[in-house]
Amino acid sequence: MYNIDPSAITVSGFSAGGFMAAQLGIAYSSIFSGFAVFAGGPYDCARDQDFYTSCMGNHTPSIEKPIAHIQQWSLEGQIDPIEHLRSSKVYLQTGALDEVVASSVMRQLEKQLYAFIPAEEITFVELEHAAHVFPTDFDPSGSQSSQCTDSISPYIANCNYDGVGEMLKWLYGTDTIQPRRNSGPLTGTLHEYAQENSTGAIGLAHFGYYYIPSSCNFSSSSSSSSIPCKLHIALHGCTMSVSHISYKFILDTGYVQYADSNHIILLFPQAAAVAQEGDHNNNNNNNNNITSRPIWYPNGTEYPGAALACFDWVGWSGENADWRGGVQMEAIVRMVDVQTAG
Repeated sequence: MYNIDPSAITVSGFSAGGFMAAQLGIAYSSIFSGFAVFAGGPYDCARDQDFYTSCMGNHTPSIEKPIAHIQQWSLEGQIDPIEHLRSSKVYLQTGALDEVVASSVMRQLEKQLYAFIPAEEITFVELEHAAHVFPTDFDPSGSQSSQCTDSISPYIANCNYDGVGEMLKWLYGTDTIQPRRNSGPLTGTLHEYAQENSTGAIGLAHFGYYYIPSSCNFSSSSSSSSIPCKLHIALHGCTMSVSHISYKFILDTGYVQYADSNHIILLFPQAAAVAQEGDHNNNNNNNNNITSRPIWYPNGTEYPGAALACFDWVGWSGENADWRGGVQMEAIVRMVDVQTAG
């Protein structure tokens, strides 16, 4: 559909989205050239813990079995061959004041990745005065905001640190990333796509979003199909979906501003929330009246992640949730296929 450089497809995420970004980066390492984790944790962390919350808080989750699983599953074909990871770029960011997913959890992810990725390809950033927030260096729009030192909704805060910019520079190279658009209207357009059929899964909302900069839109008179564009997937944390905080994760983090000036197409998949979006956005003018799909297993029990619109890093959608073919990851990858199709 667009002229996307297949070597420039990356993924990032915050909190539950950060766990999911690590899953995608490892299980589909032949597709993603790099990944970034903000306040997330180790791949396959929840499987062998007494409870998944051992992968959160101030815990130090065990990584021995997850490392062995990566090696085993790579050989058996449940995930891509680990040889692809040797050329992956990885950006990790944590806050020293984060007690939701503390630095100790992120350090375990770092140690886990050292088993497969050269140390020089991994960077770890700890912000001294940051809690469980997505860090920016500008004030968000509107009245709803977080302080950098507080782990409260919408979990996006001016920490005097350009999280998206530093992440993109690491994943793509400092020399290739231009300054973000800080003034004037964005030139690109935000589109809605259906998370149904091959691009849908249990625990995903009816709709996701994608942003196309004008330079990547071949129908634009100012663009050319000769321009190779990058593709980046950005995954929100729990209670950070459009259903919960409107478009703040899309618009107030820096993603679209950098995409606009750097030929980056963005995908914003959405985890499902139990309530209608209108229940959360009655004071917003951008209410698309998105409702979640009925989030029930065939046996009649409820999918747990729907209460907070969390991507599945626990195994709620099945024991193969972090393998190739895990339903949520596969739906996201299918949307990557849609964007990269000729």
